[in-house]
Amino acid sequence: ALTAVIGMSSVLKGEVFGPLNSKQKEYTSIIHQSGVQISAAIAQILNIDHLNSQSNQPELTAVNIELIAQQVINQITETFNQKQLNIRLSVEPGKKVWLLDKNNVRQALYYLLISLLDNAQSEAEIRLHLSRRQHYLNLATWIYHPCLGDGLPQVPLQPPLLIDSSLTTEAKLPAKVRVDQPLSIAKLERLLDQLDRNSSHYQNQAHHLLGLLLSLYLCERHGGNVSVQGSPDAGYRYVCQWPKIAAPEPD
Repeated sequence: ALTAVIGMSSVLKGEVFGPLNSKQKEYTSIIHQSGVQISAAIAQILNIDHLNSQSNQPELTAVNIELIAQQVINQITETFNQKQLNIRLSVEPGKKVWLLDKNNVRQALYYLLISLLDNAQSEAEIRLHLSRRQHYLNLATWIYHPCLGDGLPQVPLQPPLLIDSSLTTEAKLPAKVRVDQPLSIAKLERLLDQLDRNSSHYQNQAHHLLGLLLSLYLCERHGGNVSVQGSPDAGYRYVCQWPKIAAPEPD
């Protein structure tokens, strides 16, 4: 039924059966885009279920990490365009082929990006940067806005949401103090349960935490983690890390 809705709305958008007025075009586009988004979400859920049925050991193959990141960006570009958001990928020079579980990494990145969707203002840019640090392959993501600068939204990073409660509040944390705090599945699950469902921000907070939770779950299955890094002065970013296992470049 969903495939039929997407197909029929696509036909209507193409004005195969006659011209549409501006309002009809707008509504038809909304129906088509919503159908595509729902279909993508169902596919991701099915992929998670498939992973759960597999061994806990990742299935390592030689993959181009830049290509994987670009595939995820292509998959969600339409959704981000609806929010008037751009995505920019940058890659540190060097080896791009690594031994990774392709499906695991792709889905972890997908959910990490989706977690930022409701927290970014229109005309902002979601930035991703691939790099190698010591024994890990890192993928950092954050939000850039022409007027607000770099960094994740400040409110979600206030204790006790993500930063360890032993730290001071954002207002009292010295501007130069750097935070490097790994996320915890148990803590994120507790935070989801504790959200105020009557709050006007409940939906955004729930989407944000759920995306982080799924991304962290997938990263940990691959032997990696997700952390919050940065400072009040420089802004914050999420960094997804996977153990760095180099693979030979293809001929």
